[in-house]
Amino acid sequence: MRAQRSPHPTRRALMLAAAVVLLFPLLPNPMVAAGEPQRIGTDQDPVVSAIELNQARTAGPDGEQLTSTIVLGRSDVFADNLAATALAGPDGAVLFTDGGPQASLRGEVIQEIERTMPPFDCADGGAGTIFLAGGVNAVSQAVEDELRQFPYCVERLDGPSRVETAVAIAERISDPSDTVLLARSDNFADAGSIGSFAATTRSRILVTPTDQLHPAVAAALQEMAPAEIVLLGGDQALSDTVLQQAEEFAPTRRVSGPTRDTTAVAFARELWGTDLAERGSGVALADGFADDDWTRLFAGAAYAAQRGMPILYTNEGEITPGTAEYLSAEQPDPVVVFGAAPASDVALSDVRIGLETVVSVNQPLMVKPRPGTDELWIIERRGSIQALGPDGLREVLDISSTVSANGERGLLGLAFSPDGDTLYTSSTDNAGDSVLDEFQITDGVADVSTRREIIEVDQPASNHNGGDLVWGPDDYLYWALGDGGASDDRFGNGQNTGTLLGGIVRLDVTGAQPYTVPPDNPFVDGGGAPELWAYGLRNPWRIAFDPETDDFYIGDVGQDRIEEIDFVPAGTGGGRNYGWPVFEGSRPFAGSSLADHTPPILEESHAQGNCSITGGVVYRGNDIPELDGVYLYSDICRSSIRGLIVGDDGTVIDQADLDVRVSGGSPVGFGVDHRGEVLVLSLSGDIAKIVPA
Repeated sequence: MRAQRSPHPTRRALMLAAAVVLLFPLLPNPMVAAGEPQRIGTDQDPVVSAIELNQARTAGPDGEQLTSTIVLGRSDVFADNLAATALAGPDGAVLFTDGGPQASLRGEVIQEIERTMPPFDCADGGAGTIFLAGGVNAVSQAVEDELRQFPYCVERLDGPSRVETAVAIAERISDPSDTVLLARSDNFADAGSIGSFAATTRSRILVTPTDQLHPAVAAALQEMAPAEIVLLGGDQALSDTVLQQAEEFAPTRRVSGPTRDTTAVAFARELWGTDLAERGSGVALADGFADDDWTRLFAGAAYAAQRGMPILYTNEGEITPGTAEYLSAEQPDPVVVFGAAPASDVALSDVRIGLETVVSVNQPLMVKPRPGTDELWIIERRGSIQALGPDGLREVLDISSTVSANGERGLLGLAFSPDGDTLYTSSTDNAGDSVLDEFQITDGVADVSTRREIIEVDQPASNHNGGDLVWGPDDYLYWALGDGGASDDRFGNGQNTGTLLGGIVRLDVTGAQPYTVPPDNPFVDGGGAPELWAYGLRNPWRIAFDPETDDFYIGDVGQDRIEEIDFVPAGTGGGRNYGWPVFEGSRPFAGSSLADHTPPILEESHAQGNCSITGGVVYRGNDIPELDGVYLYSDICRSSIRGLIVGDDGTVIDQADLDVRVSGGSPVGFGVDHRGEVLVLSLSGDIAKIVPA
């Protein structure tokens, strides 16, 4: 996940395809003449992108290729996976799993392993092996246990640090070359493009700190006795001290350029040679500057190795000067790009979308993908949850006997723990009060016998229940609650920090107790209810985190005049007062001033036909690149889908009605599927996917 906000506020007008055409006007390249290079591994999710790259590799130039070796690494730690490229080789695969000791193996990863790797007898000691790169904090014990149920050899390669893990991986490579590649251990950039060369030649990769040769690396070099050691990158990556220490074990040379892209070019020229055009092997391009795109560099190494391709760098979709010089001089053909094309500089009002019905159920209110599966779990307001999978719908929970579903009440929200094994629901019980419950998921269904109440909040009226639930990037559960109902904040909850009503609640539900209060909640030391994270809200019907930036959006339903969207930039914490009932939006309602009022970033008037905003989600899919980073939302009365772009400073850069209305009207929620594509739910029953028009 990128630490910075998406580049959409300053969209680059020059798409990579156009850049390629401009760079090669004189090349006899049919791909360039067609205007668009082949793109693979385009999904933003690194786990899915790695699968796409392996699917492209196995559909090789000589027909469908099977896989005898798979290296499974953590999707957010680069060092283990850099070393793993040589172990995978041109006939293997580098795949990823979600990191952390509690992570489980995703269903799509299991399917890819079964698709490409036939069963093997472990007695042969090599073929059919799945190597786990790193300890249980990298690739969990649960993942290992699950893999051992399949007819493959499973072997963990790890050490007390990334340095020793790289050594363990290097020592497991069969028939290695007599060249050892040495990279820095704390950054992928200087060595990121070396994977295809290492996979092709079986050259072992070791990593070490910048300033000193790590003792474990020194011991490994002593044991390996290579004919040559190649330092990857300049002296800011690996110091001259490291070079001198390495020379004690074998002749050592440095391969580098003044920038990371020219370093990749130096690898291509000095290690691969300059006869690419004659060999017809082409090159692969990938972003070597984005902090999270190293996954494509390593997962794509086997694809590039199988075709004899060096990997060169782009930067946020643009050809870099170093890469451009190499491509113009060497004229490789074909050019393959790992990753999606960047969005062009298109105004939201020019984006064209459509809706494609996915399924219809009874009054759906929310849909979310269950982690580790290919199912979407759908809330039905009456108190049930339906799971939509490859075989259709099946009921996975029915608590309708304990749910009041009149007025604005019902089963209102759901969230999953990151491993997908625990379900949290938000509902109004038969007394009309808001209840947050926990269920364990067993054999694919929520086990009602495990139901545990996390917290209950009394509701004085039947409306303004809020009810949305999201699992935050900080591993806390966020729960939206309205002001208690009726009208005009009759019960005085909006500005009362002593109640949870009219606010966003933030809880730690990961322990043995039903919940504990996160230590950094704004009122944990006094001044309000410790569970309260934000307040001054009327009816925050839908809330959402941007999965890439961690920015937080609140769609707060207004009363007489104004619908609003509130915004919390990532890293700014809680404690914000959104003003209700002193303000409705930014307009005075029951007062005229409030010292700590945080106004909304967007207001929509009832005079325009709005009546109840339906907060949405940030688009991070791949099918509509022009919408990357756009917050999509709607309104129950107007029913049109709208987009919003927020800049780094929290101000609106662009906003537009996308000129598509929800079939059946009454859009009550948005969700995403496993690929990040956006779904919109109508209270009439339809769930539709937003698609390019």
